[in-house]
Amino acid sequence: FDNEFGYWLFPKLESFAHYLRAEIVTDRVITIIKTRKNKSKPFFYTVFTGCNHFAYHAPYPYYEKWTNPNYKGPNKYQVHFDPNEFIRSSSWDENYYSYNTKEKQHIIDLYDGCVSRFDDCVGKVLKTLEDEKLMDNTIIVIWGDHGFHLGDHRMWTKHSNFEQATRSPLIIYNPKTRAAQKIIS
Repeated sequence: FDNEFGYWLFPKLESFAHYLRAEIVTDRVITIIKTRKNKSKPFFYTVFTGCNHFAYHAPYPYYEKWTNPNYKGPNKYQVHFDPNEFIRSSSWDENYYSYNTKEKQHIIDLYDGCVSRFDDCVGKVLKTLEDEKLMDNTIIVIWGDHGFHLGDHRMWTKHSNFEQATRSPLIIYNPKTRAAQKIIS
C-alpha cells in the first residue's frame, strides 16, 4: 500500500493503515518535520503505527534481540495464522490454548520485539526534533489505544474489562514542565 493507490485508499479505509511498515511511517514523519516550509509556525501532527498489533511481526533485528535463537516453530518472525479462520473466530484465545509453554513465551517475545521496534521509531522522531532544534518548543504525546492480555487470565486479546486490557500508556513531554511526574491511577 506504499504507493499512489494506497495513499488514495487510506483516507477511505483507515483500518488498512497498519499495512505500512512502522519504519516507512517514521521516515515520512521525519521528512515532514525537516521540510516544513514555515519553520517558525507551530504545527500539529498525529502519527499511527500498528507495529504492536497482531500478528506481532518482529523483523530483524528485533526477533534476534528478544526471541530464543533455537526456536523452530511456525511463529518464527510473527504469529502464523489463517486470516479466514481468524475472521470466523470470536477470539484468538482458542488458538492460543493449543500452544505449549515455549510457544506461548515465543509469542510474548515477538510482542516485546514489536514494542522495541516502536521505541526505536519514536527515538528517531525525537532525534529529528532535537536536530531541528524543536524539543524546547514541542509538546509530545504518546499513547496506546488499549492494553492487552498476553496469556494472563487465560486470555490473549484486548476484549475484557480486566486491568491489563483497560490500562494503556500515556506519556506527555512538555518542555515547560519543571520535573518529571509519574501518575498511576
